[in-house]
Amino acid sequence: MKDTSPIEFTIAFTDPDFNDEERNREVQGLLRQVKDLEIIEAALIPDPNPPQGVKAMAGTLAGLLAIQILGIHVKEILDYLRDRLSHKIIEFEVEANGKRLKVKASNPEEIDMVIRKAREFIQDEETESLPIESGQPNRTTIEAMRECEEDLPSFASADESMARLHEAR
Repeated sequence: MKDTSPIEFTIAFTDPDFNDEERNREVQGLLRQVKDLEIIEAALIPDPNPPQGVKAMAGTLAGLLAIQILGIHVKEILDYLRDRLSHKIIEFEVEANGKRLKVKASNPEEIDMVIRKAREFIQDEETESLPIESGQPNRTTIEAMRECEEDLPSFASADESMARLHEAR
C-alpha cells in the first residue's frame, strides 16, 4: 500500500453508561474537531434500516463515526485520536488495503495500545508482510495482546540481566 492509499477508521463510542443521545454528542464533538485535520472525509454512519418516518439522510447509527484519510497522514491522525479518546470507552476499527483490525479500549493504557497496534497494522499493510486473506478481519483484540505481553519478560527482569552482565565484566 502506498502512502497515498486511503485508510478508514471507524470509531464507536460504547460506554454502557451513555444513552444514544450522549454517544451522538461524543461523535458530533469529535466530528467537528477532525474536520479541521487533513482528511478525505469524516461522517456519521447511516443506519441501513432507519425507523419508519425518518428522512433518508437523518437516520444514523448512534455513537459511530467514520474517518477516511490518506496514508501519509496516519501518524498525525492517530496521535490526534489518542489525545481525544484517551478517557473514552470505544471500539476502534482500521481498514487498509481491504483488511481490518478491530479492537476495544476503555482506559488510557488500552487507547495507547490500540493506537500502537493500529500503527503496526498499517505499517504491516504497507510492507505487505501479513499474509491475511483479503476482506477477512484480523483476530487481534486487546485480550489477545495482553496474553502475548504476559508471556514476555518484564523490563525489571531485563534490567536485572543487564546488571548481572555488567558485574561479570
